[in-house]
Amino acid sequence: MKELDTLSLTALLALSTSGALFAQSQGPLPRVPESQARAVALAAVPGGKVLSEEFEHENGHDIYSYDIKVKGQTGIEEINVDAHTGQVLAHEHEGPSAERQEARQEGQPAGEVRQAGEPEGAEAVSGSYAPRIEPANFVSRVTNPYLPLVPGTTYRFRGTGANRGETDVVTVTAKTRRVMGISATVVHDQVFENGALAEDTYDWYAQDRQGNVWYLGEATKELRNGRVTSTEGSWESGVKGAQPGIAMWADPAAHRGRLYRQEYLPGIAEDMGKVVALQQTVTAPAGTYHDCIETEDTTPLEPNVREHKFYCKGVGVVREQESPSAGSELLVVEKH
Repeated sequence: MKELDTLSLTALLALSTSGALFAQSQGPLPRVPESQARAVALAAVPGGKVLSEEFEHENGHDIYSYDIKVKGQTGIEEINVDAHTGQVLAHEHEGPSAERQEARQEGQPAGEVRQAGEPEGAEAVSGSYAPRIEPANFVSRVTNPYLPLVPGTTYRFRGTGANRGETDVVTVTAKTRRVMGISATVVHDQVFENGALAEDTYDWYAQDRQGNVWYLGEATKELRNGRVTSTEGSWESGVKGAQPGIAMWADPAAHRGRLYRQEYLPGIAEDMGKVVALQQTVTAPAGTYHDCIETEDTTPLEPNVREHKFYCKGVGVVREQESPSAGSELLVVEKH
């Protein structure tokens, strides 16, 4: 991914009015890890506890925004940290009335702000990520319209740009795996490079009764010349502290612009997502699809990488753009 040369403040302000075009043509500036930005925000509010976090683009800046509460004090402190410099851009105090108003706007009771990555009712734990998982709240099939996982369906993708020569075959199997007491759908994902198997992964998904699709883990292998060279990236929810994350919201529009966790095992699985666009039209070799949503995926493990995915209603993933010069697109959907 290309890195930007240092720009003068004047040039940066001029370019900020065409941010989307700028990002597509030059690529994003390096981003500080979220953990570093959180530490900066907490340092600005001694004794504080993070209630919620968001990643936003505001007034020409990419920012991490934190709502921080100090025990025994009224109101909350809102801290905005520049995502590229790690410096505090703004520090505002919101009194109890403002706190209640914001909670009503977010559809949450005051004092119970949800942490990124957690559906309503999940616990928010200071300094950690611990969604509440109740096996009885999950259903047997994944039927979310933006990520339907119907057993017997195979999706074939071809690489584009720098990924030309890659083929990705994703098959929704009839198998299930018990994870955290939940019966998860097993999806087999195989990546071929010039015809040779390079990655062989089994992913585990489950849907709750509200319609959110959870990602529960994966068993992955990297191969070279038919030999396994690495299993790095494998993890399972409930094992060694690993936690599940959201693969697709029941109502993506309600979470537009809000950062959420897709998986969590420190140092291994820290992908985050954000819904950035709705009602998109996407054309791929498999066809033209309407009513698609676009997400931006990031990880503090690779702060310079931003991957965009397009999920289309009734199909699922149709296009992935890993960088301006590399991606993949749906070739065909096969049902067996």
